[in-house]
Amino acid sequence: KDLRAGKFDDLLVYKKSLRKPLDKYTKITPVHVKAARKLKDFSGKVVYYVYTTEGVEPVEKITGSYDYEHYLKKQIKPLADAILVFFDMQFEDVLSGQKTLFSKG
Repeated sequence: KDLRAGKFDDLLVYKKSLRKPLDKYTKITPVHVKAARKLKDFSGKVVYYVYTTEGVEPVEKITGSYDYEHYLKKQIKPLADAILVFFDMQFEDVLSGQKTLFSKG
């Protein structure tokens, strides 16, 4: 609930280094390169970006809303599933509110 309310937006930033100049990425375009290319005068080696409803965007130029479902699915769920298996639970149970770690059945 708090994630979707935007309480953790500052913690949702990805950080990735560029191994070569932006114009040298021709075969494939990783997401951090896509984010860097959205900045007019990017000249650094490290890109800070977030996933939004408009796709990946650099933190300096966010135009969309945060894509909280991306963070739930790609970041939180894998970690939660690794722990919840010991409680005979699934992440979807916790998200739906049907179960908590301290509830019975």
